[in-house]
Amino acid sequence: MKNILAVSLTIMVVFGLMNMASTFANAESPENNFVGLWQGIDPLDGGRITLSISPSDPKGATRGALDLRFNDTYIRICAPGRGIYLADANVRGDHLVRVGTPDEGQTEYDVPISIYCYSEDKTSKVPGVLKNNKVRWRFTREGKLLKMTGTLFQGEPSLPDAPGGDVTMRFHRISN
Repeated sequence: MKNILAVSLTIMVVFGLMNMASTFANAESPENNFVGLWQGIDPLDGGRITLSISPSDPKGATRGALDLRFNDTYIRICAPGRGIYLADANVRGDHLVRVGTPDEGQTEYDVPISIYCYSEDKTSKVPGVLKNNKVRWRFTREGKLLKMTGTLFQGEPSLPDAPGGDVTMRFHRISN
């Protein structure tokens, strides 16, 4: 009876330690600093931006590769204002970096963002026309916040009235 109790107790301790080690390993992975649901206020129009960051490869074969999806309550270049921002990035320390080779005049920290506008007739439930692929943002963790900086639509001929210039936002994580 004592042997059965000792073996059972030993097995429980071993499984508990294995579970704890797995939890710590996952918590310390660099991508976990970014993965989650984030929310911030657009400094240009006061809209609410929700940012979903998830692993590009949920099975973990490509460590650090992330999928970014933004939902903004109003996207100026998407008449009537509905659309989605999409990007892919890799994790490097406290930064997200671009996938692939930077364009001329860009660095690895300039993550290209594609903006897709929903159909004007509102019948399509999937992103429609690619409106702009020239937006580049930088993402850095600052404590519990995710800071996004970049230049938005500056010098874009199709958007002569766009505000352009520096855009800095801080996102708060609302869910892991």
